[in-house]
Amino acid sequence: IPLVVSCCRYLQEWGPIFICRLDNCFEYFCTKTILAVLHILVRLTLFFLIAENWGAEFRFNSALAAIPAHHP
Repeated sequence: IPLVVSCCRYLQEWGPIFICRLDNCFEYFCTKTILAVLHILVRLTLFFLIAENWGAEFRFNSALAAIPAHHP
C-alpha cells in the first residue's frame, strides 16, 4: 500500500516516529488527522459559543439602554 509507505516516510522525516512499523503507521497517521480535525472543530465551536454569548450580552445591553430612565 503506497499511501502507508509514504506516510511512514513522512512520519520518519517530520513526525516523532523514527522507528516505523507498517502495521501501526497508518493508524497513527489517521489518529493524528482525526485529532487535528477534532481540535479545529472544538476551537470553532468555542469561538461561535463565545461570539454568540457576546452577541446576546450586547443585545441585552442595547435593550437596557433603549429603556428610558425613570427620573423620580
